[in-house]
Amino acid sequence: MSRFFNLESYLEYCQYAQIFAENINLNHKNKQDLLLEYRHFISRNKKIEFLEFPSLTSLLSSQLTPSNQSRISKEKLGFVIEDSWEEEIFIIPPINAFSLSLLRASYLFSPVFYYWNFVDDIIKFDSLDKPLIIYSFDDFTPSQIIPLTFESHPKSNYPIPIIDTRNLDNYQSLKLSFMYEERCDGILSTIAENILEKLKLDITLKTDLVKYFQKINIFKIINSQQDKNITSFPIIIYLGEKFYHYHLNREEIKKIISQELPLQELNKIIEDNRDKYNFLVISSYDLILVNTSFSSNAISVKTDDFRKFKEIWLEESKEFPLYGQHLDKISFFVAGREKNKDNEISLPEKICYQGQKEEKIYGEYKNDNLELKQEFTMPVPSVYLPFTINGGSLIDEETSKKKMYKIENQYYDENEDNNLLIKICFILQPGKPPKLEVIDQYNRILNSSLENAPELNNLGYIPTKKINEFTRNNLSNIGLDKISENYIDIEQTLLNIKDKLRNIKSANYNSSNFVRNAKEIRRLRLEANNTFTPILNYIPINSEKNINHILSIYLDLENLIDENLSKLRRKYYSIKGENSLSINNIYIDILLFLGKSYGLTQNMSLNYLFDYDKLTSNNVKNFKEHLQNIARLACILSRQKQYFNLFSTYSQKEDKEFYKIEAYLWGYARILLWYLNFEEASTWLNYQQHFSDIINHCLTLNYEENKNKGYFQNTLLCLVYLLTFREINSEFVLENSHNYQSAKQLVNKLENCQIRSNLVQIKDNLSLNELFAQLLDGKASGDYIPKVEVVD
Repeated sequence: MSRFFNLESYLEYCQYAQIFAENINLNHKNKQDLLLEYRHFISRNKKIEFLEFPSLTSLLSSQLTPSNQSRISKEKLGFVIEDSWEEEIFIIPPINAFSLSLLRASYLFSPVFYYWNFVDDIIKFDSLDKPLIIYSFDDFTPSQIIPLTFESHPKSNYPIPIIDTRNLDNYQSLKLSFMYEERCDGILSTIAENILEKLKLDITLKTDLVKYFQKINIFKIINSQQDKNITSFPIIIYLGEKFYHYHLNREEIKKIISQELPLQELNKIIEDNRDKYNFLVISSYDLILVNTSFSSNAISVKTDDFRKFKEIWLEESKEFPLYGQHLDKISFFVAGREKNKDNEISLPEKICYQGQKEEKIYGEYKNDNLELKQEFTMPVPSVYLPFTINGGSLIDEETSKKKMYKIENQYYDENEDNNLLIKICFILQPGKPPKLEVIDQYNRILNSSLENAPELNNLGYIPTKKINEFTRNNLSNIGLDKISENYIDIEQTLLNIKDKLRNIKSANYNSSNFVRNAKEIRRLRLEANNTFTPILNYIPINSEKNINHILSIYLDLENLIDENLSKLRRKYYSIKGENSLSINNIYIDILLFLGKSYGLTQNMSLNYLFDYDKLTSNNVKNFKEHLQNIARLACILSRQKQYFNLFSTYSQKEDKEFYKIEAYLWGYARILLWYLNFEEASTWLNYQQHFSDIINHCLTLNYEENKNKGYFQNTLLCLVYLLTFREINSEFVLENSHNYQSAKQLVNKLENCQIRSNLVQIKDNLSLNELFAQLLDGKASGDYIPKVEVVD
């Protein structure tokens, strides 16, 4: 059974939105975002059954009837074809390959869908050698007009449509000037006004009546009565918790439609272009939309229940494709040997056909000897490739920034020869989302993604957007995908840890069995930490059920972990020998298991780990590991506040304030990088004082002393990311301010040092102190935004 969802239909969207009382945002700048949001709407509601409102009196029973005997059948979103597949297919407008890849679903282009449904009408045209233009007034306003051309096929009685999205600018003159949605809303609004007037009801009810008409899809109801040779028919109107009977006059409706739709413009376009194109106009409106004198080149048809399309789809002996699709003109640009000259790597011209096997197509370019090549050299760990699609750049509509294709060599080793040969491969199968892969000479797939072009202007801080892009979103999405892919293994590992913690809780700490349990906990902890990719973003409540189940297992572990840690602390000093070491190992392994679960712990309270009195006392067990792991756990606001509240507090354990402790600044830096919402934090975090205190303490230390090197490394990470508050507060660390002067002193103090961190990679091997100096003076290029290499 295949279920189809028409993401093009505005009338269906309006009906579904009213049935489920859930609107989507129609104010998107581009078609792609609208499609994605509508698709998410479908995904949320596709399994829910509903009853269409019995708006025709003929549907009503003359007596009370149990719901299971109702003449009104239950419905679900979309329509079904009973075939031998189990598939969801989204009917969408023709869009380019990169937009299709974001859809991540099987699809059918709407012109193809409409062509096959009305093919018996279309073949009556005088000539099928001309491209076909389709207007569907039931749909959202198209962003482009895309003609269908045709090919014959030996096993099809009908021509096969061919989609070509490469030269869309050629058809701008065929676009209608009005918005289809506005005309549809206008028709419903006028119908509602007339009815309210005749029923002598308040005009303020117009909006509610329009919504009611959308909910029952009034045009579908009108069309269902068109073959009954009647000029009017009774409908039921439900308005303001009251029912009204009303006789809907079809001639009145036709008059309203003809007044609201600018049919003169439509017919003028057909008149001017009928020598070059054939035209098909589709609508649910009970009106002939096309001048009958154009019948040899243009026809209008009414929306039906897609009987012909279903028939074509179900032909089991069908050995012909439903459509062919020209490859988009996609070109990537790679630096050539000559200065200021790029090599253009392009896909070959080709038509791919629906129903064929997946096909791999490689980008090609001509080298200096005019030989056709696929491979090119990548000597650096990452690169942004400019590209064009169908002659233009891909632009992010929200930011107005150009998209680039980022390639990362995850196998890069600076100590080896890195002149890696790579090639770009498109994996295509019309009807399925296309995939783009970058493959190296060893047939390995490199990491690659579509991203906004990196900032090249000078910066005085690392933008929060870049922190999210380069770290949080990327890693979190990978982590969530891993849980989905390896759910059973991850669940079992967690359940094994749970069982082992139960055993330890009731164990005799002096027994040899306790030592074995300690080793088993270590093994399971490493298994968990090596399996889980860090999730640094908050996980929404409505995530898929597998992810929610993993979160619930962590919640179940809460008390068991608390009880074990308490008992381990109590027993530590009373047990001697190897078992004492095992107690310590188990304690650290529990901390590391929790800490390296990062955002998966978001629903746990963990108050016992963040207890202020315990952390500031002299008897904190495994102080360094404790501080580092509660930083890893600071994925929610309350934990971040608890951690930062320690900043100026005196630690009895270390005999100094927390900000002077290396392990504390280790965690401070990572919370800034992994979790902190800088805009929110600007209202509660005393970041200006923290910046000043950290610098002033560093000025009293000597970097050359080994004991201070780790502290300076974490200090610079803190200072680099604290400068991000400049994005919110333009007066933070102004030139010639006290904080600026102190920071310049630190820069000068470290001028001959090369302080780096394995946590981040900076272009050209720039050191942390060099980056801090450039950011401080607003001279850092966007190219030098640190990339997170590891989450430690």
